[in-house]
Amino acid sequence: GRLSMSDEGLELRSKESLASSSYDEDGIDEADLDDFRYVSDVVLASNLLQNTQAIGKSSGAPCAVFSLLESRRKPGDSDSLRAHRRLVFDTVMELLQRRRQQTPAKAAEAFVADRRLLRQIWAEFSSIRRAVAAEDVFEVVSGVIRKDMSSVAAGEVWEECAAEMGDSVLDIERLIFKDLVADTIRELAFLIGGQPKPIRRQLVF
Repeated sequence: GRLSMSDEGLELRSKESLASSSYDEDGIDEADLDDFRYVSDVVLASNLLQNTQAIGKSSGAPCAVFSLLESRRKPGDSDSLRAHRRLVFDTVMELLQRRRQQTPAKAAEAFVADRRLLRQIWAEFSSIRRAVAAEDVFEVVSGVIRKDMSSVAAGEVWEECAAEMGDSVLDIERLIFKDLVADTIRELAFLIGGQPKPIRRQLVF
């Protein structure tokens, strides 16, 4: 929908804050700089709107944040780059939302320290990315199971760990999403080339 005058003022202030922000890139690999800078922008833009109570009360708020960030991009980016940014954005916003829900009492204190929060979100994002990039998913899952079984054998008791459970669910979602994206791109390539579509894989549970 159209932006109200207050929304337009908020967007302008957010753009100014983003433009004047600097990146704390100490310890970040050169190959990860682009993603790190984008994650930084997502965290900052989300916090700017969170501090004005503009996010979390409207289902369109995440879209507003993404549109704000995209408006700062130079035209001409490929669809694949924009799709990559969208995937990174959705992942970071989900991590931010989970963190707000899990620690509501400390939310105000935690979200004031943007740099500390950024490092925490970046560490979680990097962990998810490594899991998705793993070639042998079976080995990853087996490793987690072996770790749990060894703990039980040592006399430890399983406890409810909402955060860890959320991490596992998020990892599985990313793996499935990666496969779906790969299948879609492959089908589009076949259609453009005039070749018959490959057989779509089925998920069997």
